[in-house]
Amino acid sequence: MTNKALLLLSCLVLTSFFSANAQSIFTKWDQLSDYHDVMAATFHPAEEGDVYPIKTRSVELVKTGKKLVKGSIPAEFASTEMEDILKDLYKDSKALNKMIKKGKASDEQIKQGIIDLHEVFHQIVGLCKREEHS
Repeated sequence: MTNKALLLLSCLVLTSFFSANAQSIFTKWDQLSDYHDVMAATFHPAEEGDVYPIKTRSVELVKTGKKLVKGSIPAEFASTEMEDILKDLYKDSKALNKMIKKGKASDEQIKQGIIDLHEVFHQIVGLCKREEHS
């Protein structure tokens, strides 16, 4: 097998592992899955410069964030650190929504806001993966 083929195969295996792992997290935690749905629908367009989805759906991030922080954390993911990050996610979701609703933020500021929020979301997913393997 050539080095190129071996590299491609390795990438595919790792991608499937991480994808399956993330899927198991979302199937175990409905509120996180709901938040992820809105995050994916708003973050990915913003990455490409289209902030319209986040402008129109920022309230959904707040609502799903509230359900996430007020809901119960599956036992395998529960920790004080997780509770703290969830609170940050909710707080940051509200701040982004407020920035958008005021109507004074530039598209670049909104884009940076959803990028920052996405990073917090990924901290949660990373913590879930760590807890799943503990």
